Amino acid sequence: MQRIHPATFLFAARALRDMGDGFVAVLLPVYLLALGFAPLQVGIIATAS
Repeated sequence: MQRIHPATFLFAARALRDMGDGFVAVLLPVYLLALGFAPLQVGIIATAS
């Protein structure tokens, strides 16, 4: 049986984290706009997060 190199787990964890960050970057402004925040407020919150 072939062993998985430990660096593979690091790259997989990094990929999952980056994917989560990407979803937040897209979905947070959409969600805030749906809640009724003004575009300026959404921009400030998205920039700060």
